[in-house]
Amino acid sequence: MSAFKNSPPGSRLGCLLRLTRRCGGGTNGDLNGSTQNTRSSAKIREIFVKYFLYYFLLNSYLTVLIALIGIGSFLWHTLATRWAALADIVPIAAFIHLYLIAFVRRLYRPPWWIISAVLSVYLGVETALAWLLPRGALNGSVGYLAPLLTLPLLAWLATEPFSAPRGNNQTKHTQH
Repeated sequence: MSAFKNSPPGSRLGCLLRLTRRCGGGTNGDLNGSTQNTRSSAKIREIFVKYFLYYFLLNSYLTVLIALIGIGSFLWHTLATRWAALADIVPIAAFIHLYLIAFVRRLYRPPWWIISAVLSVYLGVETALAWLLPRGALNGSVGYLAPLLTLPLLAWLATEPFSAPRGNNQTKHTQH
């Protein structure tokens, strides 16, 4: 573990090492079975699970969905069957909605009920566009109109006056 003592403070490993030290676990690996070490280990496990769920899985889902979009598009454009159309459409829709959740969550770090409200408004706009525009409009690509209209809005919201303070967000997020 001594090789990692000097890891950069902003790195993910550095963050986990600071959490380990703050919880009393240290970096020397001496686990003598005391209650302090047991409580520290439980706290470290809890923090690691939150960290794992927040950073790793969200990125992994988006990465897997990109791969599934490629596979689904290949199937649709080579076989052109109903199930291949679903294999093309479902991962794209899942990616769009998960990306919206990830964007709002990472930029502003709001509670989950606000993220649900943002997603509900987006789904409402998406549904309204599908109902208002004629069936053959945009050559069947009406489903892509809501994301196309949302991207400039998200870019505008990510500008300095609206975005969350930058800097040491990672450390603030992990202090509970």
